[in-house]
Amino acid sequence: MRKVQPRGAVYPIMGAGYHTIHHTSYKHNYGHYTVFFDQLYGTMLTPEEEQEEKAARKQRAVSPAGSVSGALDGEEQSLGSLDAAKAVKAH
Repeated sequence: MRKVQPRGAVYPIMGAGYHTIHHTSYKHNYGHYTVFFDQLYGTMLTPEEEQEEKAARKQRAVSPAGSVSGALDGEEQSLGSLDAAKAVKAH
């Protein structure tokens, strides 16, 4: 299904919002002036889609109890495995 361009969007010209996304993720919006090749190769991300993705990531990062999970849990697990490796090495 083809998405409708937001009001004020000038297709196929890439605006500042598109280029800013390129500098924050380096996975999207490689075009300098146009979005043609980004659409062709599936690397285009509109500023609206980026905002939706940010909101979804933020919602996934906070557990229902309000504590931060995900990245911190991974850090704790990796620190725990380092402690276990040190204990094995010491014996």
